[in-house]
Amino acid sequence: MKKLLFFILTLVFVACSSGDGDNSNNTPNINPDIVGTWFGTSTDYDGSLVEETLVLNSDGTGSIAFLYQAEQDPMPEIELIPDWYTDDTTLYLIWYESPQEFGYQLSDNNNVLEINFSDGTTVIYDRISD
Repeated sequence: MKKLLFFILTLVFVACSSGDGDNSNNTPNINPDIVGTWFGTSTDYDGSLVEETLVLNSDGTGSIAFLYQAEQDPMPEIELIPDWYTDDTTLYLIWYESPQEFGYQLSDNNNVLEINFSDGTTVIYDRISD
């Protein structure tokens, strides 16, 4: 019985202590230059204007709000709330635990954000706040 108790305590100790090490290699990168609120416009498949507000917080949370300006059938604002992280040239938005990759580039003293989507479109966002 003492051996069984010792074995269980050893398993608990090993399981609890395995996550206490330095996990800096697993921490996603957050480019501080991209943190902020951004506004851009694009066109939908039918040519309707779409206003987009992108919020990227310093803790890796964010939101994207889309407002479709369709002439025939205006839609209410749609808001999505992804987590995010970056590397030097890629913005990763995490939808349902699956990261989607988007190329990005900053310009104009980090006040313009260009995001390249997988379908070949590019949206230019202007910084509206830090």
